[in-house]
Amino acid sequence: IHSCELLPDGSRKDKHARMVAKFIQSLLDKHIIRVADYIIEIQSFCVGYLRLKDVSTLFRLASKEAQLTGTGTGPGGSR
Repeated sequence: IHSCELLPDGSRKDKHARMVAKFIQSLLDKHIIRVADYIIEIQSFCVGYLRLKDVSTLFRLASKEAQLTGTGTGPGGSR
């Protein structure tokens, strides 16, 4: 996530953000990491790149999972 912030704006940065989103989504799908542990980082990353399909998909997945587990920064969240 941090490496995306370091790249200059452009297609390379967008491609990197899409790859990061896919990687995080795969970690979540395989239950290697928990959304509850990284919800703030995931949501703040996604907000910056919501125009990208893979990132918006990750945002929806993380938000849905956070609601199901009762974590997150929105209504009903514990943070």
